[in-house]
Amino acid sequence: MTQGGVVQDMVLSDNSVFGERRCPNPAYKTLLFFAWQNGQVVDSHPSLCIDFDATNVPSSVVSALQEAITCHSSGCFIAAAIMVR
Repeated sequence: MTQGGVVQDMVLSDNSVFGERRCPNPAYKTLLFFAWQNGQVVDSHPSLCIDFDATNVPSSVVSALQEAITCHSSGCFIAAAIMVR
């Protein structure tokens, strides 16, 4: 739904909100889709990832952890757990 060229969020009777936003990072400008319920994001695309500080971590470990974090954000929890081990 648009109003004056601006896309409006869709709000359902149970206060679920569905919408889209542009990434504020000028390098990306990616379109983000989200579902929000009771004040919390319940789903988004692309998926939200855990922040990870790779300071002083060997590059081979960083690579494996980044892949595990990507799996986790996609809901592949068993795969993420296997990679972290």
